[in-house]
Amino acid sequence: MAGVLQSLGPWSWVVLGLVLMGLELLAPGVFLIWLGLAAVLTGLLDAALGLSWQTAWLVFAALAVVAVVAGRLLMRARD
Repeated sequence: MAGVLQSLGPWSWVVLGLVLMGLELLAPGVFLIWLGLAAVLTGLLDAALGLSWQTAWLVFAALAVVAVVAGRLLMRARD
C-alpha cells in the first residue's frame, strides 16, 4: 500500500482530501471537509513545488489548523 501512495506522489494528497470530503457526506459535522481541503491544497502545493514528504506533512498540519479555525469562524458567523 505504501508503494502505491509513493507512486502517486502529490496525487496521494489529493486522493486523501477527496476521501475525507467524501467521508463528510457519511458523517456530517463539517469537520472532515476542512481537513480534506487542507489535504487537497497540500497536494497542489506539492505538485507545484516538489515538497519533501517532511515538508508536505508540515504544510498539511499548518493548513489543517488554519482550515479548521477558519471553518469554525465561518460556522460561528453563520449561526
